[in-house]
Amino acid sequence: MSWIRDGDFWDERFSELLDALVSSGSIEVGGLSGTSLAFAIACIHRLRGSTMVLTPSPGVSASLHSDLVAITGRAVALPAYENLPYEGEPAHPAVVAERVECLAHLRRSSGTGLAVLPVQSFAKLLPPPASFEIMRLRRGEVLDMERLEAWLLAAGYQRENSVYEQGRWSRRGGIIDVGSFGLEDPVRIEFFGDEIESLRGFDLRTQRSMTELTGVELLPAREVILPPDRWNEAIERVGEDRRISEMLWSATGFPGLEHYLPLFFGEPLQPFSSWFDPSVSTLVLVEPDRVMESLERHTESIEESLPDDLPFGRGEMFADPAMLKEMLNDGAFSRVVRFELTPRGDYSDVYYHVLPQESYVGYREEMLRQFAAWGRD
Repeated sequence: MSWIRDGDFWDERFSELLDALVSSGSIEVGGLSGTSLAFAIACIHRLRGSTMVLTPSPGVSASLHSDLVAITGRAVALPAYENLPYEGEPAHPAVVAERVECLAHLRRSSGTGLAVLPVQSFAKLLPPPASFEIMRLRRGEVLDMERLEAWLLAAGYQRENSVYEQGRWSRRGGIIDVGSFGLEDPVRIEFFGDEIESLRGFDLRTQRSMTELTGVELLPAREVILPPDRWNEAIERVGEDRRISEMLWSATGFPGLEHYLPLFFGEPLQPFSSWFDPSVSTLVLVEPDRVMESLERHTESIEESLPDDLPFGRGEMFADPAMLKEMLNDGAFSRVVRFELTPRGDYSDVYYHVLPQESYVGYREEMLRQFAAWGRD
């Protein structure tokens, strides 16, 4: 069973694929799906580093991400928002958390990230990566409490009397409690003047301090940092005669804010691919035709949901099929791998004779039989 997670074993099984990718840089591979596809992607990532995996649907993305986490232990996902934009509904906290943790991982990964996302998530443009700020704290550090409070507000945290979940913060005298995404427990930051005297994790239920910490990273409570100057700029851009104006005066946040980002940034928003270094990154497309079809349908649904008084165009907030095609044609990634379940004539550069299987959960013997057969071929 040890060979299941043996990188050298799988590199040998997929040697034809890896050799073709090294020599060509852009290849099409047929026959793989489900877990066998995940093993192939893990090998590509191990060989070529930073990898973005684009899938045709949230279901395919979630299944593939789950397999890659089991194989590599470090894959992240950028899920799509479940609700349509501009309906005034708050995003699901679990979706926000996963998106923030994905962006934080890529900011920290230094060109080694592995991220999976459905094309519906790719469609939503993002602020420039440089605007995504992680607050790093260390015990003994000198830090103005007001500066920390200002960052928490800009990062979308809600102030409460006590912290009972992620995305909340509270203050009692010289103590600030923060529930951050990416942390199993909230953190208690105790100041002595402007010095961080202690950092401790604490129990949400009892509110009692537990673990002493030497340092901690606080992630934003949403995918964008919006200090007061960005709110002021948004108000100036919109004016006072639009429905959105009243919400902007909140200066902290409102439901659906993530779909109004063009108001806050003078520069254009960017696709998720901008979070990768194109010179050293690989784009993996899972069933490219389905990816494009899904993006076309998603674009149509977005068009139908746009408010008449939206103070910016659809293209300022959402990518469309033309943008995806342009990204592929302009060589935004140094390597591109297209996985098709069935080959198109002799077009596939590499083809694996694996039976279609979305998941091997509950079919352990069949997985072993198919994978072991590769070793005999």
